Amino acid sequence: MYAILWVAAVLLFCHLHDTFDRRNYCRSKSGTCPSSATSDAADYFKELKRNWSDQVAVYPVETGRAGNTLWVPREFKAEYAPITHPKEIRLLYVTCEGPDKRFKSRFIHTSYDNVSTPYIAISYTWGTNIAVASTIPQGENQYIDLTESASRVLETLLVPGETLPLWIDAICIDQNNVTEQNHQLRLMREIYSNAHQVVVSLGAPTQDSSRAMDLIPQTNVCQHTCTLSPGPDWTALRALFRLPWFTRIWVIQEVALGRRPVFVLGDRAVSWNSMASDLLLHYHHFDATKPQDHIYALLGLASPATRKLLLPDYTLDLGDVYQETAVKLLQQGNSIALLHRAGIGYPRRLRGLPSWVPEWNSTYPEMVFGASHQNAGYNAARGTNPSVVINTETGSLHLDGWLVENVYKVGSARDPIYDGIDRHSPQSLKNFANVYSWIEEAEKLAIEFYLAGHWRVKHRVPSVFSLLKRLRYITGEPLLEALAQTLLAKHVQYPTTFDFSGCYTAWRTYYKQWMRKAGRLKVKDHEWKKIMSFEENFVAATLDRAFFVTDNGRMGLGSPNMQESDVVAIFKGGRTPFILRRNVGCNGLCRNFTLVGEVYVQGLMHGEWMQTGKEATVETIEIT
Repeated sequence: MYAILWVAAVLLFCHLHDTFDRRNYCRSKSGTCPSSATSDAADYFKELKRNWSDQVAVYPVETGRAGNTLWVPREFKAEYAPITHPKEIRLLYVTCEGPDKRFKSRFIHTSYDNVSTPYIAISYTWGTNIAVASTIPQGENQYIDLTESASRVLETLLVPGETLPLWIDAICIDQNNVTEQNHQLRLMREIYSNAHQVVVSLGAPTQDSSRAMDLIPQTNVCQHTCTLSPGPDWTALRALFRLPWFTRIWVIQEVALGRRPVFVLGDRAVSWNSMASDLLLHYHHFDATKPQDHIYALLGLASPATRKLLLPDYTLDLGDVYQETAVKLLQQGNSIALLHRAGIGYPRRLRGLPSWVPEWNSTYPEMVFGASHQNAGYNAARGTNPSVVINTETGSLHLDGWLVENVYKVGSARDPIYDGIDRHSPQSLKNFANVYSWIEEAEKLAIEFYLAGHWRVKHRVPSVFSLLKRLRYITGEPLLEALAQTLLAKHVQYPTTFDFSGCYTAWRTYYKQWMRKAGRLKVKDHEWKKIMSFEENFVAATLDRAFFVTDNGRMGLGSPNMQESDVVAIFKGGRTPFILRRNVGCNGLCRNFTLVGEVYVQGLMHGEWMQTGKEATVETIEIT
């Protein structure tokens, strides 16, 4: 659960089956396609419905306890019939009655595991605008509010004469009933895992996003998108993955638990194997309508024991929710992973929250080092288990660990406006100029320590880059190699064979020439792929991070609020080192700190400290 909580990621479409646009649908079915330009995605659902049982095609009311019969919508709000049973959910049966997209609907109450009432669970972005439609011809006039996004879902999925049973959270849960909200949110795992299928509505299509939907089956997009040809195709894929749906925290649970998810965008529908190998790529932060949802949205993926510990309760203050969550997770005793999202290294909104408690709705870098440990092999405290004590009276956290060394110099934070190069964009050239200044600052900081008398330079050399190639890092490797690994947080697919310094040199040389020629430099595709292999990982590792050097000459990446004289620490059971700051009035012997945040430190990420002989000097560190 913990790693998923950190992800700021785009869910990639891997191992895709088909693209149900008009061209491919006609070719695969060898039949006549409907004339409507927007019916291609609907064809898929029509075919899906044919494969369902006869009961589904008829949608008998008697299969569940009927609620109000509704039209969508008019002037009098519908009253929700109460949900009274532990497994009970409310489904919306919707019929599209004509080409003008009038929707007739009714609520059916049933159990989420009732096989006689299969349903489609919808995953989409809520939005805020209200769209108004029509009224019912029978009896009382009643309506339900639809957001613009929900209205688009219905328009996308249904064609005239079709009826579908849907579960849409914003409609099927009474949003004015907190008790019902709490109850239904505890069932999210069951609702999505028992749905006949999960349909993801990505919203309104654009020219770029539609192009991307067509590209997906051709490219079999996986984690290393840098191998795609530069230009419009790459731009289209990036536009697709920046649609609002990809930033929602709830999508992790909705897609991971769902059966045969299908992604719909305008007249395109693409199927996806939700358990494909390359599932997550750290590109985007997840958003939530309510800050508490950064916790509650992921409970469905947690273990049964954790779900019992953390019951949704929207009546609690936000700070209480976050602190209670942190306490209960730490008291399980097997991980301190949540600390990777904690600390004062980035702006925090809640006053009075202990520094060791994550503010789950705050902005953090795309790549959280603690969440990357499996791919990158981070294991700073190799062979140790956490030792955690929480003082409930003072709110302080006590951890066993080591104070390794102090921060010597800290550079500026890398501007988040730069998210990758686009050779076709003048603005991208301007943004990169700022990044290049950040790179030059990092290079100067890297050699400053070694030129300050700690290491003697035996050669007179003309440039900073030449110094990087001649000097040696504290571990004995070339300083250029150590710097290149630091700038990527040594986070690549094959670190043992990746040519860090070679790719960095090619990348640096190319962009220096590219800026001088105002973006008009031509590069062959195979050369561009090599450059992009560095570029993509650099963007993720350094976004909104500062480069720093310790008083022992180690280089690293940390949060922008780091300061000189902060302390590098390693905790038992920790995946990465952390930065601590002594509290006011605390001298050099004091062990009372504020947590600043996680860091990448070149030469301390893979258990090296545990082999120095100093691991026996463990001490208890208090964090407030």
